[in-house]
Amino acid sequence: MSNSEHIRQVLALHRDDPAIGLECTIPLHLQMDVEFCSAINLEIAASATPWESFKATPTLWNQIPAKCGIYMFLFESTLRLTAVTSVPSAFQWVLYVGRAGSPDSTKTLKDRYRAEYSKYIGGDPNQLWDATHPRTREDRLKKYLSIYPLRYWFSIIEDRYKIPVIENRLIKILNPPLNVAGRSRLKIMQPEPAFRSDENDE
Repeated sequence: MSNSEHIRQVLALHRDDPAIGLECTIPLHLQMDVEFCSAINLEIAASATPWESFKATPTLWNQIPAKCGIYMFLFESTLRLTAVTSVPSAFQWVLYVGRAGSPDSTKTLKDRYRAEYSKYIGGDPNQLWDATHPRTREDRLKKYLSIYPLRYWFSIIEDRYKIPVIENRLIKILNPPLNVAGRSRLKIMQPEPAFRSDENDE
């Protein structure tokens, strides 16, 4: 059975179970700050290669260069909406941001994917319905890297001193839910419904 067939079977079995969610909080003040976002774009463009994106698979490391840089895992929704001026577009959420290499490390993008992530990609999605709260980084990755479809983005950065700087900036502005260190401290506003139903209304 292929992974996509297994995913369909698991989703069918859990269709009537409580919905599974992953809490993503958006640093609105940073995402709305045009100057801040532009500065980050310029900093990345000056130090890194353009981003490359691949479908995450257990053997993707064969296609990843043995270079230092930044990487991200993104969940890609299967929902596609067609706009007038474009092809159908997918919604994507950044789940995890990491780095390969630093002033104290010569690990490469290939090294990290092969050693730390390939064993979790394509894992059994039944574990998403496991009520046990993941307590460690390994627990979080094992559980949520089983999400499908998942994409892997990477950018090569030759200057190993810039790698942790850019990683920290991306974690701060994207606030990926599977990262712990470096995430933004946010004041979460309680959502209020736009309209309230009134039993006396007819």
